[in-house]
Amino acid sequence: MNTLNCAERLRSFVMAAVAPILMLPSGVVFAQAGSQDGADEEEIEEIVVLGVRRSLESALATKRLADTILDSISSEGIGRFPDLNLAESLQRITGVQIERDALREGQIAVRGLPNGYALTQVNGMRLASPNFAGGGFVYGALESDIVTAVDVVKSPRADMDAGGLSGIVNVRTLRPLSIRENFLRLRAVAVYEELAGDVAPKFGLSAGGKFLNDRLGAFVSTTYSDQFFRRDTARVTAYRASDRSGDGLADYYTPSTFRASGREHDGVRVSTSAGIEFAATDALVLGLTAIYSTYEIDNLFDQIRIFSPRSVEVLETVDSGKFGETVTRSNFINPDVDVESRLFEDEFSTYAITADAALTFADWTATLKLHTTEGGRDRFAIQSRRRMNNGDSNNASFFLDQGGGNEEQFALEMIPDSGDPATWSLAVRNVATLFLASDGLDRTEKEDAVRLDFSREFADRLVESISFGVKFANFDQLNRQPTWNRGSLNLSGIDDFGVLRPSILDTDNGFDGELPGIAAFWVPDVYQVWDAVLAASDITGPTVGGLPLNERLTSQYDSNKSITSAYFLARFNLNSSSSIPLRGNVGVRHVQTDRDVIAWRRSPFGNEFASSKTDFDDVLPSANFIFDLREDLIFRLSAAKTIVRPSPQSHRASQRISVSWIDAAQTMPERISISLGNPDLKPFSATSFDASLEWYNRQGSAIALAYFQKKIKDGFDPNSFCPASITSIRALDSLDLSGVITGSLSESSGDCLDEAGAEISITGTTNNNTSFDIRGFEIGVLQNLDFLPAPWNGFGFQANYTYIDTDDSSDLDESGNPLPLENVSENTFNVIAYFETERFGIRLAHNFRDDYFVAATSNTFAGNDRLRKATNQLDLSASFEVSDNLRLTFEGFNLLNKKLIEYQGVEARFRSLDLDGRTFTLGAQYVF
Repeated sequence: MNTLNCAERLRSFVMAAVAPILMLPSGVVFAQAGSQDGADEEEIEEIVVLGVRRSLESALATKRLADTILDSISSEGIGRFPDLNLAESLQRITGVQIERDALREGQIAVRGLPNGYALTQVNGMRLASPNFAGGGFVYGALESDIVTAVDVVKSPRADMDAGGLSGIVNVRTLRPLSIRENFLRLRAVAVYEELAGDVAPKFGLSAGGKFLNDRLGAFVSTTYSDQFFRRDTARVTAYRASDRSGDGLADYYTPSTFRASGREHDGVRVSTSAGIEFAATDALVLGLTAIYSTYEIDNLFDQIRIFSPRSVEVLETVDSGKFGETVTRSNFINPDVDVESRLFEDEFSTYAITADAALTFADWTATLKLHTTEGGRDRFAIQSRRRMNNGDSNNASFFLDQGGGNEEQFALEMIPDSGDPATWSLAVRNVATLFLASDGLDRTEKEDAVRLDFSREFADRLVESISFGVKFANFDQLNRQPTWNRGSLNLSGIDDFGVLRPSILDTDNGFDGELPGIAAFWVPDVYQVWDAVLAASDITGPTVGGLPLNERLTSQYDSNKSITSAYFLARFNLNSSSSIPLRGNVGVRHVQTDRDVIAWRRSPFGNEFASSKTDFDDVLPSANFIFDLREDLIFRLSAAKTIVRPSPQSHRASQRISVSWIDAAQTMPERISISLGNPDLKPFSATSFDASLEWYNRQGSAIALAYFQKKIKDGFDPNSFCPASITSIRALDSLDLSGVITGSLSESSGDCLDEAGAEISITGTTNNNTSFDIRGFEIGVLQNLDFLPAPWNGFGFQANYTYIDTDDSSDLDESGNPLPLENVSENTFNVIAYFETERFGIRLAHNFRDDYFVAATSNTFAGNDRLRKATNQLDLSASFEVSDNLRLTFEGFNLLNKKLIEYQGVEARFRSLDLDGRTFTLGAQYVF
């Protein structure tokens, strides 16, 4: 009796909470739709199997049947994702925000956490990142055509891998034995990039089927695409801040460095997925799946940089009150001027291969998976440059208008009679010697894993099934940064006027002709300079690109992790045994990590590779409760502990030790500075709580509301140390410092001193004891309008909105104040409207995200902390079925030609403008 009362109270409470939603007009429509006659139902069913509606309804079915909280996207069929790459597809998912960078790497943030906080998998196993040091997975390196669906799991189960603190992004490829009918599809697409002004081809092939009386299945899907696109950028890299009021705070900002650049990208992307599956017996199924993608892109970068003016003539300012006054129109008098050309040859790649065997016996199923994955990024970069110094004889001046918050009036103009800086002579204009330099990257991550799972089903029991399993993985991340030694290069014989060419911006199409006064300029062509240097220089020893190889050892590290995990999961269902409408799962996962890191140590006592070992374990409970309040109404509650391991840059074992001496003989140390990498850093951890309410008000339609909250701790803080003994620092246990540090250490008047009075400065990063919360909510609506009379029954729409509280994070500024979460917008929404008939379909997709914080990096192009202005993008896709075999498609991306704008604090303090232009595609697909 008590159980019944509790059940009724629970049901009454939840129904009361959701009653307003059930009063929506679409509830009436649901009742009306259910009363339609059989002819109408057949017509509706015929429409449902087509195009956009089919993909949306497939994703909705995945969400409804899941025993976790997740959102999904699904293709219209393999080879038929209507987006440029997988990153563009992912931005349609509720709670996902995409980062659009110049290379179109396509990293994402899930529910307001940094890019690297999501774990990326393929068919439930890790997919190695093509650029792990960039933060998160590079989804832009994958063609969307080779996958069938992507799930973003927001509340994990115990049988899922640890490492996705914000979520798990699971890329799904086709399972061969699930193929309904054999297929062969050929696809050809022409991609036109408006800003680049050229057409690039794209080709795809997909084939699959079942054989041997449906006991053998196989498929392959591959896509080849030429990449040719461009980005134009105007940027104020830095402002010079001053205190005019005398209160100790900066209140007047003058631009000090300006750049205008064009980036032309030319490359190839090839992506393939394939699989074979064999039902050897009714009880044994064997499978092998693989995914491979490579993205090779040459980035030709031309730039003019105007900096360090002898004086700035202020023409106009904008006063932003307490945020200070900003010079927005000015003349740069006698600045330094660089004109340069750079080449970046990048290759991103990833692959994964999984062999699996599933054996069923009695009520048990045993599954064995053998998995290997590897991803990486290789870069060769080189630059050539001419520089004019700001000497007294320099009569060059530039007029700069940052727009004062209105990018449409932005202008850069050279004061008359200055001429093209590329043509200024060495004698007259004090130009530095022609310059050739740059460096590269070599990053690789790899995992080899074996996983064994057991599960058992129970009939007519409270516990429907149990599962448990183990996984053993070896995960390695390696970073190297070669540089090109300039000392042996001969540039003296190069005709620096003879190697000049017009810059990418030196055309009528610079900035799409929309920004007035961008100065035309020439650059020393990097290819010509490169060839001339190789011909004139006597180069011996190891080379890369023909240039002398030099390892930047301070940037080299290797992080190896041996990860052992075990889990137990129980699925339960109270619906059949009581009146409580509850089902779900509870479980726990234990993860043991043994980490071995190697990095370079620089010290006066000899430079060497230093290594350090550490281990840690995590117990990660999880629970997902699903209340089936009605057949069409589901309420979910979820709680879990999740982790994300620190990036290898943060836990590498590198150290830098320097000594200042009192005497010339270097016998009396005055100050010893020790900068430590911390190989003992533990993972970030979070306690997550999620709740969602989902109303499936009609076939293929739903309204969903979700709330989420995470309490995150074990973040990283820079700290200073003064241990009693230097030997207590484990990272230094292999180094004898007794010759410079005397006895024990102690603090005196805020300084750390040894017994001889030498000052000891020890700095490094440690896990902190503080925590911060991130919370937000999501609303998603999908409605097909098939209850309307023809032709209106072909319409439908999808909309979702995400709010994220971005007040603070674990990162602090120089004053110790919390910074906002990086790359996370407080408000994001997507709206997709579509219309489909039996032969024709069209989709409009609008994406919006508001301002977000971008942290400073060591990259001199980007400069200090800044904000990216709110932006939106409108895309269109249309298709026409000429026949049962031939399908024509048209797509348009960034139809509004939106620019990406960054500013510093207030919009009047302009920092950068990026223009990518529009993209259009025209394609044909033939099905045999």
